[in-house]
Amino acid sequence: MKKDREGFSLLEALVALGILSFIVAAILSGFSAQIYTNTKIREKNLAISLAEERIEEVLKYSRDQLNNMGVINKTIVEDFSKKTQTTGPLVSSKYANLKDYRGMKRTTVITQDPANSELLDIKVTVEYGKKGNKYPFKVVLVTKRGG
Repeated sequence: MKKDREGFSLLEALVALGILSFIVAAILSGFSAQIYTNTKIREKNLAISLAEERIEEVLKYSRDQLNNMGVINKTIVEDFSKKTQTTGPLVSSKYANLKDYRGMKRTTVITQDPANSELLDIKVTVEYGKKGNKYPFKVVLVTKRGG
């Protein structure tokens, strides 16, 4: 006589549970990878914004104004991970206490173009992702400015 089976055996239930847990684990790891990626992209976008802002700030001044400020042929470093900021021309303190910028450092170098004395080379480097004393990532924007 054949026995009619209704429901699942213990083995079938365990196999179904194993497959389900594998699928859930894959979905959760995808979510965590996406969160990590979003964090890294956000940091990079903030770094790009800092660099672009500095370029725009430098471009609003004439060459004579930049020369009077004493920023030509100087390196201006702003380390936003420090509580106290150095002061001086082109140094912005508005990011010093903002949490999103704490692991960033912005370096601005304005030099005279060696090929054309009428032009200034502007280089802004923003390093981010501070781990210990090192910045593993950086964004560099370079432009030229005429008289």
